[in-house]
Amino acid sequence: MKKRRSVTISVTPAEYDSICTAFGEYFNKCEGADDDVFVEDANRDGNNFKTFQKKYKRACQRQLVKDTVKKALATQKSKER
Repeated sequence: MKKRRSVTISVTPAEYDSICTAFGEYFNKCEGADDDVFVEDANRDGNNFKTFQKKYKRACQRQLVKDTVKKALATQKSKER
C-alpha cells in the first residue's frame, strides 16, 4: 500500500461557501433515498466533508496567526529604525 501524501489546495472564502452550499443540497437529496448503499456512501461523504471543514478552519486560523506575527515583526522593525 502506498504511503499517503498531503496535498495543499487553495480555497477562497467564496469558494468555501459554494462548497458548503453544494454539500448541503447533496445531503438534502440523500435524506430521501431508499438505497442503503447510497445512504452509506452519503454518510461517508459527510464524514469526509466534516474533516475538510475542520482542516479549512484550522488553516484559516493558522494563516491569521502568521499574518499577525508578520505584521507585529514589521511594526517592531520600523520602530527600531
